[in-house]
Formats: sequence, structure tokens, C-alpha cells
Amino acid sequence: MGYTAKDGSVYFDTSKYPAYGKLQRMQDVGEPSTKVKKNKMDFAIWKGHKPGEPSWQTDWGEGRPGWHIECSAMVSKIFGSQLDFHAGGIDLQFPHHENEEAQSCAYHNSRQWANYWIHVGHLNLKDTKMSKSLQNTISIPNIVDKYSADTFRMACLMSNYRYSMEFSDEIMLTAEDVLN
Repeated sequence: MGYTAKDGSVYFDTSKYPAYGKLQRMQDVGEPSTKVKKNKMDFAIWKGHKPGEPSWQTDWGEGRPGWHIECSAMVSKIFGSQLDFHAGGIDLQFPHHENEEAQSCAYHNSRQWANYWIHVGHLNLKDTKMSKSLQNTISIPNIVDKYSADTFRMACLMSNYRYSMEFSDEIMLTAEDVLN
């Protein structure tokens, strides 16, 4: 299901995988077409070498693994050809998890790689997703210095797991009240 492009990258041909898009029930979305991809939804299994990027010499040429293949390879090595569940942030549903599912099903010759997908919302601080790159995180030790771990768990349980949760003293105090 893959093909080698002019740039030395190996792409997964989504047109040869009829179930592509099943996690989002979508059609014909993806990164804009490039001159090297056959279809705009195709994704790199192996990225051809670019100056300044890490690379390894392989039978496919010099390059590095694509973003999605790294995860599929590690999970398959540890858990085999099928998972009970696979989880991650809502922002990973497409394209990351969609591409993991497609390439893993193709590799393992199966219709379904993960039995259940769990996509969770983000933990926000002042209406912005917490992220190390934005330096707007609160560490677990800092939370449990002020509140108990059970209080934080209750705050999370009070929010629908699929939606982002706004972290605040107010929600933590409400969670504390529920526990007491």
C-alpha cells in the first residue's frame, strides 16, 4: 500500500485502503497536495533525507521514520497485532490516530487494530491548552501541595472526558465540596 516518491519518501496510499477515514467518518481531507504525493490524504511512512534533519541509511534510502509509523511500530512490538484500546488527546484523532490505524491494519492484515479509541479533551489554563511549549503548565506536585489527589480526580470526573476542562481554583473547590 506504499509507494516511493521523487523526494525519497515512502507514502501510504490511502486510496488502496477503503476504510481510511473511519475514525472521523470523513472523506477527502488532509494536508494539501504536494508534487510528490498521489493523493492529498497520503501520509509519509518514511521521510526522505533533508539537510539538518536526523537520518539513517536503509533499503529505502537515507531518511527517517514518519511521525505515525513510530507509534505503530512501538505498539506492535509490545502488544502485537491488536489492541483492546488506544487513547490520546482529541487533537490526535486526525491525522495521527487515523494514520496509525490504517498502516497498522495494512501491516497486520486486519480489519481493526484497536478495538476502542478514547480521545480526551485538553486541560486548559486561562482558556489555553496547557503545554510545555507555551510554558503554561501546572505540575502534579504543585496541585497536590494545594489540593488532594482525590480532589483533582473528582474535578476531572466532573468534566466530560471528551471535552476540554478549564483548570481553576473554583473547579477544585467545587470538587472538594463534592468529596466532603
